Amino acid sequence: MELNTSILPAEDVDRNSAPVKVEGFWLSKDYKSLQGSVAVANLAYHKLDTCRFTLDHWVTTSEVAAEYTGRVHGTGNDRWTFAIGLPDMANLETKTIYLYIRYNFCGHEFWDNNRGANFRVGFNKKLLHANTGMAPHLKLVGWVSHQLSTFQSLDEYWMKHIHSAVRMGHI
Repeated sequence: MELNTSILPAEDVDRNSAPVKVEGFWLSKDYKSLQGSVAVANLAYHKLDTCRFTLDHWVTTSEVAAEYTGRVHGTGNDRWTFAIGLPDMANLETKTIYLYIRYNFCGHEFWDNNRGANFRVGFNKKLLHANTGMAPHLKLVGWVSHQLSTFQSLDEYWMKHIHSAVRMGHI
């Protein structure tokens, strides 16, 4: 399975100063979850970051809580990650997940909803290599296709993490 995602918004002053912003999406190594990272402004000790998503154009919704994974180097932001389980979703390649991130603290609520368009993640079947039965590569459209400026906004540690994960075959 490979991801087919909406391109992340271009980095600009408004997006860089937003209290919450999606950094990217990827498939877990075992292909059993869609994962994503979010940068949130560290505005309070107690906060709740959730990913709300739908598979039926917002007729029904589900939410998963994001978990704190560390600071974003050189900023006042924290990095949070979320995972949406995929194994229970039959015919995944025929579905599209629409999602947005909600950040709550001290009675305040902020969203990153891709500037009102919501983030869109589709799935494509991946051909297996004839000799090994393994996929020759995983195409992460959400990380690869958007502007280089999105990569430049990620701190040095995160870039090492992504490169290391790709090199080790995790993503």
